[in-house]
Amino acid sequence: MNVIPKAGGNTTSGSLFASGTGENLQSNNLTPELERQGLVATPLQKVYDFSGTLGGPIARNRASMSFESTSLMPASIMPSVR
Repeated sequence: MNVIPKAGGNTTSGSLFASGTGENLQSNNLTPELERQGLVATPLQKVYDFSGTLGGPIARNRASMSFESTSLMPASIMPSVR
């Protein structure tokens, strides 16, 4: 179900979002016992997430437009246990 509110419908607006993480912000739960058994964690190098939206009127009180974009950029393979 789409809902189009009347308030703010004739104004152009948008938003941007960005986040990222790297190896320095990651931890693991490998205990010394698990490491002795040969388990190693594959560290996450870098992951960036960007997204944005833009919306507004095409014709006042008649038609509007809306765009959204998301981009997830991993710089390496996601973490896993080998």
